[in-house]
Amino acid sequence: MGSTKTTKQESTMDPFQQEMLEDLYGRTTEIADTPFAGYTDPLVAGMDPMMRQAYESYGALTLPSEYGAASDIYAGMAAETPEQRMARVRGYQDMYTEGVIDPMLAQAERKRAQERVGEAAGVTKAGAFGNVRRGVFEGEREAAYETSRDAMVAGLMQQGLSFGEAQVAAENQARLAGAQGMMGAAGAGRQAELGALGAQMSAGDIARQIEQAGLGSAYEQFIREQQYPLQSLAGLFSTAGLIPAGIGTSTTTERTGGMGPALGTLGKLGMSAASMGAFGPAGMAFGSMGAGMGAGYGAGMGYGGLSTGRLV
Repeated sequence: MGSTKTTKQESTMDPFQQEMLEDLYGRTTEIADTPFAGYTDPLVAGMDPMMRQAYESYGALTLPSEYGAASDIYAGMAAETPEQRMARVRGYQDMYTEGVIDPMLAQAERKRAQERVGEAAGVTKAGAFGNVRRGVFEGEREAAYETSRDAMVAGLMQQGLSFGEAQVAAENQARLAGAQGMMGAAGAGRQAELGALGAQMSAGDIARQIEQAGLGSAYEQFIREQQYPLQSLAGLFSTAGLIPAGIGTSTTTERTGGMGPALGTLGKLGMSAASMGAFGPAGMAFGSMGAGMGAGYGAGMGYGGLSTGRLV
């Protein structure tokens, strides 16, 4: 007799696992299909009005006019020639002559005139001289006066020159000190101005930082909203990963065949008994018969068998 053999195996997933996987797939697809949504609100805070005003004031700063005036003084002194300087000295000499020398000469002339009158009166009253000797006497007196006067004038002229030079030097020092004073005052004023502008910038920056903190908080909230679906999905995937692989999977196997397997088993039992001598010659004969039947009907026909199993 002929025989046939058919094997059929079928595995089915647990409904709970299948439902979870389908849910995760749907959520993933929904996130993947979501269009990109960029952040459209401002990210950087602009300048506070107080900061902008200070910034514009910085841009409007120019070199103080005092620096230009001081520079003109330095340039003028450096470009002065010896002739120009001497002219300034003579100017002070003339002032000294008018204020000192001329009055002293006038005073000396008045005093000499008074002396002449006294001398003439004395000579006349005494009658001691004649006209010739009187003339010699008066000439000597005039010569002595003129010598004394000229020496006085020469000394006064020298003093006038020294006065003029001292005045020019003092004037130069005063001009230099004035230029330095102007520059110092301008520098101090500029530093005070810069300090005020810096304080204004700092005060305005406080308001800008507050606004920037608000913009940063809004952006962080936007990022959290964008990440929330992915974080939720990651949590679900983590939960799904805790379920052991294959849990709830059912496997069913069906086999159909003839008498061959059963007879083969019987033959093996007979051969074992014969080899042990349990039944003697009869046992050996039974074993041979069993072996022959097993070989003859290994693929023989018979009723089918059903085997099921569940893997947990």
